[in-house]
Amino acid sequence: MNLKLDRVPGGRATVLATCLALAVVVCGTVAWLAMPDRGGGEADAIALGLFGWALFLAVALVIIWRWLCEAPFGPGYWAYTLPAAVLSVAAWQIAHATATEPARYFALALFVAANALIGFIAVRTVAALAQGRFVPR
Repeated sequence: MNLKLDRVPGGRATVLATCLALAVVVCGTVAWLAMPDRGGGEADAIALGLFGWALFLAVALVIIWRWLCEAPFGPGYWAYTLPAAVLSVAAWQIAHATATEPARYFALALFVAANALIGFIAVRTVAALAQGRFVPR
């Protein structure tokens, strides 16, 4: 498979790569925490390191959010939903493994933010489909 990132409009290839990297890291965090042969959900240094890196990438995407929104709305916006959803799952697993109250509130905040983002993209998709502007011609 050959990804043509040089064809991504508006110089957003780096952002696409960051979004893909975020998805890989948060899925890796969830997978690491789910491995039964390493203690069954224990938040060790590897899990916390992966989660910290995922938070760093997520904050980087949030910082450049206004620039990201300059691109016309289309199917590509759905690329942000998987990392957002899995980040909230990873946060909940970390909160459950560490059993600390602040971690639970943080996981709840990420869950609400992920659902708000997914809901916003879903509403924008329905509106764009109704107006015939979802898929560029």
